[in-house]
Amino acid sequence: MSGELSATAATLVRRQWPVAVVLLVLIAADLTGTSSWTAGTFIAVTQMLVTCVLAVLSVLHPQRVAILAALAVIIGSALLTSVEHGSVGLHVASLASLVVVAAEVIGSNPATAAGGAAAVLIAASGVQFGMLGVAAGIRPVELTGFGLALCAGSVLGGLFLRGRVADRARAAAAEVAAARQAERLAMAREVHDVVAHHVTSIVVTANAQRWANRDDGTGSPFVELIVREGTAALEATRQLVQTLRFEESPGSTDLADAVAQAARRCAVPVDVRIDLPGRLPGELQSSALRIVTESLTNVSRHARDATRAVVEIAVTGAGRLCVRVCDDGAPGTRGRPERRRGYGIIGMVERAQLHGGELHAGRSDTGWEVEAMLPVRRP
Repeated sequence: MSGELSATAATLVRRQWPVAVVLLVLIAADLTGTSSWTAGTFIAVTQMLVTCVLAVLSVLHPQRVAILAALAVIIGSALLTSVEHGSVGLHVASLASLVVVAAEVIGSNPATAAGGAAAVLIAASGVQFGMLGVAAGIRPVELTGFGLALCAGSVLGGLFLRGRVADRARAAAAEVAAARQAERLAMAREVHDVVAHHVTSIVVTANAQRWANRDDGTGSPFVELIVREGTAALEATRQLVQTLRFEESPGSTDLADAVAQAARRCAVPVDVRIDLPGRLPGELQSSALRIVTESLTNVSRHARDATRAVVEIAVTGAGRLCVRVCDDGAPGTRGRPERRRGYGIIGMVERAQLHGGELHAGRSDTGWEVEAMLPVRRP
Protein backbone atom coordinates (compact mmCIF):
# COMPACT_ATOMS: atom_id res chain seq x y z
CA MET A 1 0.00 0.00 0.00
CA SER A 2 2.75 2.46 0.92
CA GLY A 3 4.54 1.67 -2.34
CA GLU A 4 1.39 2.45 -4.36
CA LEU A 5 0.92 5.74 -2.50
CA SER A 6 4.54 6.67 -3.14
CA ALA A 7 4.17 5.92 -6.85
CA THR A 8 0.95 7.98 -7.00
CA ALA A 9 2.60 10.91 -5.25
CA ALA A 10 5.58 10.70 -7.60
CA THR A 11 3.25 10.76 -10.61
CA LEU A 12 1.45 13.83 -9.30
CA VAL A 13 4.68 15.68 -8.58
CA ARG A 14 6.21 14.78 -11.94
CA ARG A 15 3.23 15.60 -14.14
CA GLN A 16 1.16 18.15 -12.24
CA TRP A 17 3.56 20.50 -10.46
CA PRO A 18 3.30 23.17 -13.21
CA VAL A 19 -0.51 23.00 -12.95
CA ALA A 20 -0.38 23.34 -9.17
CA VAL A 21 1.94 26.35 -9.37
CA VAL A 22 -0.23 28.16 -11.94
CA LEU A 23 -3.42 27.53 -9.96
CA LEU A 24 -1.84 28.79 -6.74
CA VAL A 25 -0.78 31.97 -8.54
CA LEU A 26 -4.35 32.44 -9.82
CA ILE A 27 -5.76 31.96 -6.32
CA ALA A 28 -3.34 34.56 -5.00
CA ALA A 29 -4.35 36.93 -7.80
CA ASP A 30 -8.03 36.41 -7.03
CA LEU A 31 -7.43 37.22 -3.38
CA THR A 32 -5.49 40.40 -4.16
CA GLY A 33 -7.44 43.42 -2.99
CA THR A 34 -9.72 41.43 -0.69
CA SER A 35 -9.94 43.62 2.42
CA SER A 36 -12.44 41.64 4.45
CA TRP A 37 -13.55 38.05 4.60
CA THR A 38 -17.27 37.72 4.22
CA ALA A 39 -19.36 34.58 3.89
CA GLY A 40 -19.23 34.92 0.12
CA THR A 41 -15.46 35.26 0.15
CA PHE A 42 -15.12 32.12 2.27
CA ILE A 43 -17.41 30.17 -0.09
CA ALA A 44 -15.55 31.37 -3.18
CA VAL A 45 -12.11 30.56 -1.76
CA THR A 46 -13.30 27.13 -0.64
CA GLN A 47 -14.66 26.48 -4.12
CA MET A 48 -11.38 27.53 -5.71
CA LEU A 49 -9.31 25.33 -3.40
CA VAL A 50 -11.54 22.29 -4.00
CA THR A 51 -11.55 22.68 -7.78
CA CYS A 52 -7.79 23.32 -7.89
CA VAL A 53 -7.10 20.16 -5.87
CA LEU A 54 -9.38 18.20 -8.20
CA ALA A 55 -7.55 19.64 -11.21
CA VAL A 56 -4.24 18.37 -9.81
CA LEU A 57 -5.79 14.93 -9.16
CA SER A 58 -7.40 14.74 -12.61
CA VAL A 59 -4.38 12.88 -13.97
CA LEU A 60 -5.32 9.86 -11.81
CA HIS A 61 -9.08 9.51 -12.44
CA PRO A 62 -10.17 12.07 -15.07
CA GLN A 63 -13.84 11.07 -15.40
CA ARG A 64 -14.55 10.89 -11.67
CA VAL A 65 -12.73 14.15 -11.08
CA ALA A 66 -14.74 15.82 -13.87
CA ILE A 67 -18.03 14.98 -12.17
CA LEU A 68 -16.76 16.11 -8.75
CA ALA A 69 -15.39 19.35 -10.20
CA ALA A 70 -18.70 20.10 -11.92
CA LEU A 71 -20.59 19.51 -8.67
CA ALA A 72 -18.16 21.70 -6.74
CA VAL A 73 -18.58 24.56 -9.22
CA ILE A 74 -22.39 24.36 -9.33
CA ILE A 75 -22.82 24.01 -5.55
CA GLY A 76 -20.28 26.75 -4.83
CA SER A 77 -21.87 29.14 -7.32
CA ALA A 78 -25.35 28.45 -5.92
CA LEU A 79 -24.20 29.09 -2.35
CA LEU A 80 -22.33 32.22 -3.37
CA THR A 81 -25.33 33.59 -5.23
CA SER A 82 -27.57 32.95 -2.23
CA VAL A 83 -25.45 34.90 0.27
CA GLU A 84 -24.22 37.95 -1.65
CA HIS A 85 -23.34 39.41 -5.02
CA GLY A 86 -20.13 37.61 -5.96
CA SER A 87 -17.21 38.92 -7.91
CA VAL A 88 -16.57 37.26 -11.24
CA GLY A 89 -12.85 37.77 -10.84
CA LEU A 90 -12.89 35.71 -7.70
CA HIS A 91 -13.51 32.60 -9.82
CA VAL A 92 -10.63 32.71 -12.29
CA ALA A 93 -8.87 29.84 -10.48
CA SER A 94 -12.05 27.73 -10.55
CA LEU A 95 -12.49 28.35 -14.25
CA ALA A 96 -8.85 27.48 -14.90
CA SER A 97 -9.35 24.27 -12.93
CA LEU A 98 -12.29 23.33 -15.14
CA VAL A 99 -10.16 23.97 -18.21
CA VAL A 100 -7.41 21.69 -16.84
CA VAL A 101 -9.85 18.90 -15.98
CA ALA A 102 -11.59 19.13 -19.36
CA ALA A 103 -8.29 18.95 -21.22
CA GLU A 104 -7.18 15.96 -19.13
CA VAL A 105 -10.47 14.12 -19.68
CA ILE A 106 -10.47 14.65 -23.44
CA GLY A 107 -6.81 13.77 -23.74
CA SER A 108 -6.83 10.51 -21.81
CA ASN A 109 -10.23 8.82 -22.20
CA PRO A 110 -12.11 7.07 -25.02
CA ALA A 111 -14.17 9.37 -27.18
CA THR A 112 -17.62 8.50 -25.76
CA ALA A 113 -16.65 8.78 -22.10
CA ALA A 114 -14.54 11.88 -22.73
CA GLY A 115 -17.37 13.58 -24.60
CA GLY A 116 -19.80 12.95 -21.75
CA ALA A 117 -17.41 14.25 -19.10
CA ALA A 118 -16.56 17.31 -21.20
CA ALA A 119 -20.26 18.06 -21.68
CA VAL A 120 -20.75 17.95 -17.91
CA LEU A 121 -17.88 20.39 -17.39
CA ILE A 122 -19.08 22.79 -20.08
CA ALA A 123 -22.59 22.76 -18.61
CA ALA A 124 -21.17 23.40 -15.13
CA SER A 125 -19.19 26.34 -16.46
CA GLY A 126 -22.28 27.78 -18.10
CA VAL A 127 -24.29 27.39 -14.89
CA GLN A 128 -21.52 29.01 -12.86
CA PHE A 129 -21.24 32.07 -15.06
CA GLY A 130 -25.00 32.35 -15.42
CA MET A 131 -25.45 32.41 -11.64
CA LEU A 132 -22.64 34.90 -11.17
CA GLY A 133 -24.11 37.09 -13.89
CA VAL A 134 -27.44 37.17 -12.08
CA ALA A 135 -25.73 37.93 -8.76
CA ALA A 136 -23.60 40.72 -10.22
CA GLY A 137 -26.41 42.28 -12.24
CA ILE A 138 -24.83 41.36 -15.58
CA ARG A 139 -26.72 39.76 -18.43
CA PRO A 140 -26.37 35.98 -17.87
CA VAL A 141 -26.06 35.29 -21.59
CA GLU A 142 -22.83 37.26 -21.86
CA LEU A 143 -21.04 35.53 -18.99
CA THR A 144 -22.45 32.13 -19.90
CA GLY A 145 -21.15 32.47 -23.45
CA PHE A 146 -17.76 33.49 -22.11
CA GLY A 147 -17.54 30.44 -19.88
CA LEU A 148 -18.71 28.10 -22.62
CA ALA A 149 -16.15 29.52 -25.04
CA LEU A 150 -13.31 28.96 -22.57
CA CYS A 151 -14.34 25.38 -21.85
CA ALA A 152 -14.79 24.70 -25.56
CA GLY A 153 -11.24 25.92 -26.05
CA SER A 154 -10.08 23.50 -23.38
CA VAL A 155 -11.82 20.67 -25.25
CA LEU A 156 -9.92 21.56 -28.40
CA GLY A 157 -6.71 21.64 -26.39
CA GLY A 158 -7.54 18.22 -25.00
CA LEU A 159 -8.11 16.85 -28.48
CA PHE A 160 -4.71 18.18 -29.52
CA LEU A 161 -3.13 16.60 -26.44
CA ARG A 162 -4.86 13.33 -27.20
CA GLY A 163 -3.50 13.34 -30.74
CA ARG A 164 0.02 13.97 -29.47
CA VAL A 165 -0.25 11.13 -26.97
CA ALA A 166 -1.54 8.78 -29.69
CA ASP A 167 1.33 9.77 -31.99
CA ARG A 168 3.88 9.09 -29.27
CA ALA A 169 2.27 5.74 -28.48
CA ARG A 170 2.40 4.72 -32.14
CA ALA A 171 6.03 5.79 -32.41
CA ALA A 172 6.96 3.85 -29.27
CA ALA A 173 5.09 0.77 -30.54
CA ALA A 174 6.91 1.00 -33.86
CA GLU A 175 10.28 1.18 -32.09
CA VAL A 176 9.44 -1.83 -29.93
CA ALA A 177 8.25 -3.79 -32.98
CA ALA A 178 11.45 -2.94 -34.87
CA ALA A 179 13.61 -4.02 -31.92
CA ARG A 180 11.66 -7.27 -31.57
CA GLN A 181 11.96 -8.01 -35.27
CA ALA A 182 15.71 -7.36 -35.21
CA GLU A 183 16.08 -9.76 -32.28
CA ARG A 184 13.95 -12.37 -34.02
CA LEU A 185 16.06 -12.12 -37.18
CA ALA A 186 19.24 -12.49 -35.15
CA MET A 187 17.84 -15.61 -33.46
CA ALA A 188 16.72 -16.98 -36.83
CA ARG A 189 20.23 -16.57 -38.22
CA GLU A 190 21.74 -18.33 -35.22
CA VAL A 191 19.29 -21.23 -35.47
CA HIS A 192 19.81 -21.55 -39.21
CA ASP A 193 23.60 -21.24 -39.18
CA VAL A 194 24.36 -23.35 -36.11
CA VAL A 195 21.56 -25.79 -35.30
CA ALA A 196 20.45 -26.54 -38.85
CA HIS A 197 24.05 -27.00 -39.98
CA HIS A 198 24.85 -29.60 -37.35
CA VAL A 199 21.56 -31.47 -37.74
CA THR A 200 22.07 -31.56 -41.51
CA SER A 201 25.52 -33.07 -40.99
CA ILE A 202 24.03 -35.78 -38.77
CA VAL A 203 21.31 -36.63 -41.30
CA VAL A 204 23.78 -36.73 -44.22
CA THR A 205 26.16 -38.99 -42.27
CA ALA A 206 23.35 -41.33 -41.22
CA ASN A 207 22.03 -41.50 -44.78
CA ALA A 208 25.49 -42.36 -46.06
CA GLN A 209 25.78 -45.14 -43.49
CA ARG A 210 22.34 -46.45 -44.43
CA TRP A 211 23.21 -46.62 -48.13
CA ALA A 212 26.61 -48.17 -47.40
CA ASN A 213 25.02 -50.99 -45.40
CA ARG A 214 22.07 -51.57 -47.69
CA ASP A 215 23.87 -53.91 -50.09
CA ASP A 216 25.33 -56.26 -47.46
CA GLY A 217 22.14 -56.35 -45.39
CA THR A 218 23.76 -55.04 -42.22
CA GLY A 219 21.54 -51.98 -41.96
CA SER A 220 20.65 -51.00 -38.42
CA PRO A 221 17.19 -49.80 -37.33
CA PHE A 222 18.97 -47.20 -35.23
CA VAL A 223 20.36 -45.60 -38.39
CA GLU A 224 16.84 -45.48 -39.81
CA LEU A 225 15.68 -43.84 -36.58
CA ILE A 226 18.46 -41.25 -36.77
CA VAL A 227 17.54 -40.40 -40.35
CA ARG A 228 13.85 -40.12 -39.56
CA GLU A 229 14.27 -38.06 -36.40
CA GLY A 230 16.96 -35.89 -37.96
CA THR A 231 14.74 -35.12 -40.93
CA ALA A 232 11.89 -34.22 -38.58
CA ALA A 233 14.26 -31.99 -36.60
CA LEU A 234 15.30 -30.21 -39.79
CA GLU A 235 11.67 -29.60 -40.70
CA ALA A 236 10.95 -28.27 -37.21
CA THR A 237 14.01 -26.02 -37.44
CA ARG A 238 12.85 -24.71 -40.80
CA GLN A 239 9.43 -23.89 -39.36
CA LEU A 240 11.05 -22.18 -36.37
CA VAL A 241 13.24 -20.04 -38.60
CA GLN A 242 10.21 -19.11 -40.69
CA THR A 243 8.27 -18.17 -37.56
CA LEU A 244 11.14 -16.01 -36.30
CA ARG A 245 11.65 -14.27 -39.61
CA PHE A 246 8.02 -13.37 -40.22
CA GLU A 247 6.27 -11.64 -37.37
CA GLU A 248 2.80 -12.00 -38.85
CA SER A 249 1.48 -15.37 -37.83
CA PRO A 250 -0.66 -17.51 -40.10
CA GLY A 251 -4.40 -17.52 -39.94
CA SER A 252 -6.56 -20.34 -38.64
CA THR A 253 -6.55 -22.01 -42.06
CA ASP A 254 -2.75 -22.16 -42.01
CA LEU A 255 -2.90 -23.54 -38.47
CA ALA A 256 -5.11 -26.35 -39.73
CA ASP A 257 -2.66 -27.07 -42.55
CA ALA A 258 0.29 -27.08 -40.14
CA VAL A 259 -1.51 -29.47 -37.80
CA ALA A 260 -2.35 -31.71 -40.76
CA GLN A 261 1.32 -31.79 -41.75
CA ALA A 262 2.30 -32.74 -38.19
CA ALA A 263 -0.33 -35.47 -38.25
CA ARG A 264 1.09 -36.92 -41.48
CA ARG A 265 4.52 -37.21 -39.85
CA CYS A 266 3.13 -39.20 -36.92
CA ALA A 267 3.83 -42.94 -36.79
CA VAL A 268 0.12 -43.77 -36.43
CA PRO A 269 -2.98 -42.47 -38.25
CA VAL A 270 -4.26 -39.23 -36.73
CA ASP A 271 -7.83 -37.98 -36.75
CA VAL A 272 -7.69 -34.15 -36.83
CA ARG A 273 -10.74 -32.18 -35.68
CA ILE A 274 -10.41 -28.38 -35.77
CA ASP A 275 -13.30 -26.01 -35.13
CA LEU A 276 -12.21 -22.36 -34.95
CA PRO A 277 -14.77 -19.55 -35.30
CA GLY A 278 -12.31 -17.02 -36.71
CA ARG A 279 -8.79 -15.67 -36.58
CA LEU A 280 -6.81 -16.31 -33.41
CA PRO A 281 -3.82 -14.35 -32.09
CA GLY A 282 -0.62 -15.49 -33.78
CA GLU A 283 1.21 -16.36 -30.56
CA LEU A 284 -1.72 -18.48 -29.44
CA GLN A 285 -1.76 -20.36 -32.75
CA SER A 286 1.98 -20.95 -32.50
CA SER A 287 1.67 -22.38 -29.00
CA ALA A 288 -1.22 -24.61 -30.03
CA LEU A 289 0.82 -25.96 -32.94
CA ARG A 290 3.85 -26.62 -30.72
CA ILE A 291 1.70 -28.49 -28.22
CA VAL A 292 0.21 -30.65 -30.97
CA THR A 293 3.62 -31.30 -32.56
CA GLU A 294 5.25 -32.29 -29.27
CA SER A 295 2.30 -34.49 -28.30
CA LEU A 296 2.31 -36.34 -31.62
CA THR A 297 6.07 -36.77 -31.38
CA ASN A 298 5.55 -38.41 -27.99
CA VAL A 299 2.90 -40.66 -29.51
CA SER A 300 5.37 -41.82 -32.16
CA ARG A 301 8.13 -42.43 -29.64
CA HIS A 302 6.41 -43.79 -26.57
CA ALA A 303 2.92 -45.13 -27.30
CA ARG A 304 3.16 -48.90 -27.28
CA ASP A 305 0.87 -50.64 -29.74
CA ALA A 306 -0.97 -47.41 -30.59
CA THR A 307 -3.22 -47.74 -33.64
CA ARG A 308 -4.60 -44.21 -33.84
CA ALA A 309 -4.43 -40.73 -32.32
CA VAL A 310 -6.88 -37.84 -32.15
CA VAL A 311 -6.15 -34.11 -32.29
CA GLU A 312 -8.94 -31.73 -31.29
CA ILE A 313 -8.65 -27.92 -31.39
CA ALA A 314 -11.68 -25.78 -30.61
CA VAL A 315 -12.75 -22.63 -28.79
CA THR A 316 -15.04 -23.31 -25.84
CA GLY A 317 -18.03 -21.24 -24.82
CA ALA A 318 -15.94 -19.76 -22.00
CA GLY A 319 -13.59 -18.17 -24.51
CA ARG A 320 -10.73 -20.65 -24.06
CA LEU A 321 -8.84 -22.55 -26.74
CA CYS A 322 -8.93 -26.27 -26.01
CA VAL A 323 -6.08 -28.30 -27.50
CA ARG A 324 -6.44 -32.04 -26.92
CA VAL A 325 -4.24 -34.89 -28.19
CA CYS A 326 -4.90 -38.50 -27.19
CA ASP A 327 -3.99 -41.99 -28.37
CA ASP A 328 -5.03 -45.57 -27.70
CA GLY A 329 -1.58 -46.99 -26.97
CA ALA A 330 -0.19 -48.62 -23.85
CA PRO A 331 1.70 -46.29 -21.48
CA GLY A 332 5.19 -47.38 -22.50
CA THR A 333 7.91 -45.24 -20.95
CA ARG A 334 5.24 -42.71 -20.05
CA GLY A 335 4.23 -45.03 -17.26
CA ARG A 336 7.33 -44.05 -15.29
CA PRO A 337 6.91 -41.87 -12.21
CA GLU A 338 6.10 -38.19 -12.73
CA ARG A 339 9.55 -37.11 -11.56
CA ARG A 340 11.06 -38.79 -14.61
CA ARG A 341 8.96 -36.64 -16.95
CA GLY A 342 10.89 -35.35 -19.95
CA TYR A 343 11.47 -31.78 -20.96
CA GLY A 344 8.88 -31.96 -23.74
CA ILE A 345 5.92 -32.01 -21.37
CA ILE A 346 7.55 -29.40 -19.14
CA GLY A 347 7.95 -27.15 -22.17
CA MET A 348 4.28 -27.59 -23.10
CA VAL A 349 3.20 -26.73 -19.56
CA GLU A 350 5.34 -23.60 -19.64
CA ARG A 351 3.85 -22.57 -23.00
CA ALA A 352 0.35 -22.88 -21.58
CA GLN A 353 1.28 -20.89 -18.48
CA LEU A 354 2.72 -18.08 -20.60
CA HIS A 355 -0.80 -17.52 -21.95
CA GLY A 356 -2.37 -17.72 -18.51
CA GLY A 357 -3.67 -21.22 -19.22
CA GLU A 358 -2.96 -24.73 -18.03
CA LEU A 359 -1.96 -28.10 -19.47
CA HIS A 360 -2.46 -31.59 -18.12
CA ALA A 361 -0.80 -34.74 -19.45
CA GLY A 362 -1.39 -38.27 -18.20
CA ARG A 363 -3.04 -41.62 -18.70
CA SER A 364 -6.65 -41.77 -19.78
CA ASP A 365 -9.05 -44.69 -19.95
CA THR A 366 -7.89 -45.52 -23.47
CA GLY A 367 -4.22 -44.48 -23.50
CA TRP A 368 -2.45 -41.16 -23.02
CA GLU A 369 -3.99 -37.70 -23.16
CA VAL A 370 -2.65 -34.15 -23.34
CA GLU A 371 -5.14 -31.33 -22.83
CA ALA A 372 -4.38 -27.61 -22.79
CA MET A 373 -6.81 -24.78 -22.02
CA LEU A 374 -5.57 -21.39 -23.22
CA PRO A 375 -7.45 -18.08 -22.78
CA VAL A 376 -8.28 -16.41 -26.10
CA ARG A 377 -7.55 -12.70 -26.44
CA ARG A 378 -8.71 -11.54 -29.84
CA PRO A 379 -6.16 -9.58 -31.92
